[in-house]
Amino acid sequence: MPNSSNLKHSFHNAAGKIKIPLKNDMMFHIAMSRSNKALKSLVCALMGLREQDVKSVIITNPIDYRSYSGKEIILDVKVLLNNSEVLDIELQTYADKEWKERSLLYLCRSFDNISKGDDYLLIKPTTFIAIMDYDLFPEFPEFYAHFKLLNLKYGYPYSSKFNLNVLSLNRTELAEAKDSPLVSWARLFQAATWEELKSLSESDKTMQEVSEIMYDSNVIQSEEQTILEGRERFRAMQRAMYRNGYDDAKETYDSIIAAKDSKISAITSELSSKDSRIAELEAQLAAMKA
Repeated sequence: MPNSSNLKHSFHNAAGKIKIPLKNDMMFHIAMSRSNKALKSLVCALMGLREQDVKSVIITNPIDYRSYSGKEIILDVKVLLNNSEVLDIELQTYADKEWKERSLLYLCRSFDNISKGDDYLLIKPTTFIAIMDYDLFPEFPEFYAHFKLLNLKYGYPYSSKFNLNVLSLNRTELAEAKDSPLVSWARLFQAATWEELKSLSESDKTMQEVSEIMYDSNVIQSEEQTILEGRERFRAMQRAMYRNGYDDAKETYDSIIAAKDSKISAITSELSSKDSRIAELEAQLAAMKA
């Protein structure tokens, strides 16, 4: 876990624009994977829970960066809460005309959480949570919207186990409580500069931890950082694609993937060369001691 007391190499000394923000879906996954405290805090904010209500919160879809391909698109955080409830948290930061159908598909896949032959009553309550920075329903702007299957005549729910929530990062002004933890998280997702992160995390140790993880991933040269940078370029391409059309963006996408693969190959080769040199020096040292 990053040590925030080591200010020489810390987000406390960073300034300017954040190259890879928390709104990057892979950065989000990394932060939640590396800080269970942050994951628990976010889950409590999204689900309206107290910290003592959460006995365990586990990510059930960790990413293996060694086998990750830029063509993969399912990078959400899937959580098992208290071993009894499934949460599927998905970042969606560009307008996608297929989003409503996609979100329903993701929810249905997560709701199918029992094994063949199990009693259907064992199905765990499932909530799909979309974190967006645009209005899904512009005619009904809302900071945090909740959806259920409801009876059309009387408005009662068909089941309490099937839920879909939408958090609109761009609508914090509509939050019922402007100082709520969920508003703080929304601002953290929206933070574009290190100065904003410092201000938001000044008195919050959990957000300091997230900021340190983001700092490490932004500044330490590694295969992970290369993938993150490629993912950020891919997100920019996706936004352009829905603004300008698919054909223009396809060429950009292919060049991004080629550049990413080339950079990963170069870093892997460099690391291999260093490993060989270290092994050679260790052998020489062993010979001198003999």
